[in-house]
Amino acid sequence: APVAFGSRALAVLPFVYRGPKEHDYLGEGLAEELIDVLTRTKELKVLALGATRRYAEDRDPARNGRELDADAVVDGTLQLGGSRMRFTVRLMEPDGVQRWTERFEGSFEDLFELQESMARRVAEALRVEVYASHHRHVAPPEAVEAYLRARRLLRADIMTRAESAVQLLEQAIALAPDF
Repeated sequence: APVAFGSRALAVLPFVYRGPKEHDYLGEGLAEELIDVLTRTKELKVLALGATRRYAEDRDPARNGRELDADAVVDGTLQLGGSRMRFTVRLMEPDGVQRWTERFEGSFEDLFELQESMARRVAEALRVEVYASHHRHVAPPEAVEAYLRARRLLRADIMTRAESAVQLLEQAIALAPDF
């Protein structure tokens, strides 16, 4: 589904890298790859790495998002230990509210697959947040919050949390039948 940001944009900050010095290029490289994948999301405007590179050391996503006039900021870390990698990705609003986070783990050999998976998850999280924000004026805040909590439960573990998610979705429908 398209993500309508109007004339505003998504900013992806260079990832903070923690690992052996010889691979310190990976943080910026990962952000650049994520930008490339997210750019393929219909109607999503993603700032180029050149616009966000200057914030590699200044890790204040709220201020960075405001300065870049972005609706959302993707911030993250990359840890490398031996042949194992761990990415932690956060979706932040310009007011400093963290809307979503997820961790991805795999081997160094799985780098490209991990990048694609991460980009798909960030794009999906953006769609959910934008959809919910469009309904904030017609649905009570409690209904929107129940919906977002249900979506998070389903993303985290659909096998064991589906019943709780269904209860939250039913609560959202009861509060706002047209949501």
